[in-house]
Amino acid sequence: MKLVSVKSNMISINGNAATMLDVLACVVVSNGLNFIKLGYNKRTLLKDFQNIKVKRIISIPCLIKTTNEFGSVLDIKDLDINSTINIRGKTKGRGFTGVIKRYGFSGLSASHGVSLTHRSLGAIGSRQDPGRVWKGKKMAGRMGNTYISLKLVKIIVVNKFTCRIIIYGSVPGKINNILYLQQTNM
Repeated sequence: MKLVSVKSNMISINGNAATMLDVLACVVVSNGLNFIKLGYNKRTLLKDFQNIKVKRIISIPCLIKTTNEFGSVLDIKDLDINSTINIRGKTKGRGFTGVIKRYGFSGLSASHGVSLTHRSLGAIGSRQDPGRVWKGKKMAGRMGNTYISLKLVKIIVVNKFTCRIIIYGSVPGKINNILYLQQTNM
């Protein structure tokens, strides 16, 4: 079972960091052999599933035969306290960054002889042999805006009336970021 949720805000429970997630209404739009297409609306929570106006459709690979048919709604009825889920989401985009922000390099010294290159990378190549820059060299570039997955995140609170769940720790992205939840079989 996969659900779509929105990151609401960070809270603290018993001194531990926690995140509150709003679960969106997910409707099965089509069911193929190896995938399920889910439709959801970012503005509609799961409690209003009578007339869902589907705004976006995502395709989820499914290797086993499921009982989800056209029009069925995925909800949080199977989630309970102390169960675990996997979360997939897009991180915050930082834009084009230098090596100090991207990789934590220390930069060059600010003493005599260093001319306006205090935050630069330094030397990037070897000598005449091999005469090129090695693949995978840490250089400046785009940072963030990639999908990451969190495994075995523990659920603290499940509220089936307001369709909110609270989990331990943080999740990727900013507030109102779309997250994909998958229940683990543990």
